[in-house]
Amino acid sequence: MSTAESVGNQFGYLCPKCKQGDDLSVVVQVWAKLFPDGTDADGDHEFDGPSSAKCACGWNGKVSQLLLADDFED
Repeated sequence: MSTAESVGNQFGYLCPKCKQGDDLSVVVQVWAKLFPDGTDADGDHEFDGPSSAKCACGWNGKVSQLLLADDFED
């Protein structure tokens, strides 16, 4: 089983509070084209260490504070 399958996200991140990775969210940046009737996301989205992150358990912080599952493997 890969880290992504066992943790719940392809980045191998875990919440520092509950040590789970299947209910994390991060704030991403994406370019969007502006149109008279709204916007349309254009291209890939990005996030990095200073990006805001949160977990369903109530933890809020930064991506840089998330734990890496690989650090817990023997």
